[in-house]
This record gives sequence, C-alpha cells and structure tokens, in this order.
Amino acid sequence: MKRFLIAALLCLCVLPAWAQPSEEPTLDVTLTWTAPTQNTDGSPLTDLVGYRIYYGTSEGGPYPNVVSVMDAGATQYIVTGETLSENTTYCFVATAVNAAGLESQYSNEACATTPDIPEVPNPPSGVSVTITLNFGGQ
Repeated sequence: MKRFLIAALLCLCVLPAWAQPSEEPTLDVTLTWTAPTQNTDGSPLTDLVGYRIYYGTSEGGPYPNVVSVMDAGATQYIVTGETLSENTTYCFVATAVNAAGLESQYSNEACATTPDIPEVPNPPSGVSVTITLNFGGQ
C-alpha cells in the first residue's frame, strides 16, 4: 500500500464579497494549493482523485468542518459565506485523496480572520424630481 504526500502550500484569502445594491454583503474564503505529484515513497502520483478541506476555529485543530473536492485538477476552493461568521478566525488544512480512498497527512495550516460585515444603510426616501425648462438665458 503506497502512501502519498500532499506537497501543498495552502494559501488563504479572506475577501468580503461586497454585493450589488440591495444585497447583503457576504464573506468568502478562497483556498489555493499546489497539487502533489508524488507518493510519499517518491513514486509518481498517478491516481489522485481529489482533496478534502478541513477547517475550524482553533489553531492546530480540531477541524470539525469537512469539504470534499473530488476533482484531481482542482487547485482552489471557495468556502462560501453561508458557513462563515464575521470577525472569526478560521484555520484550514487540506489532504489529497487517491483512487483507493487513502488520504494524505494534513497540509500546512493556514489561518485568517474574517472581517466585520459593514451595516448596509437604508435607501434614501422622499426622492422627488423637478424639471425646469429654461429658454435662452432666462
């Protein structure tokens, strides 16, 4: 049974997704990594099927949230705002998964704190229009 290595540098970008007018802003966390190319014994990794991303709110774990990205060509994943809270530190690790379902060790950990979502103002009220028609300098 071959072991394999995820030589992944996990990069984390926390971006507030400022929305179009009339939408509430959301938070998205973009994770990027470098795909592994070898098993832990140094042989070529030819049966990579995807990744698992683990995350939680404590440095060093535990990582109670798991997302499966079963696309061997993937090098990025966006964790959407529905699962994130503002002003919270999240820590992420990733593993590689081969065709036998074997999972690598955790990648390096990447942590970031989400920003506060600003309050969206109410729209103006009482908007009116005045049309003035001017004739030649008067």
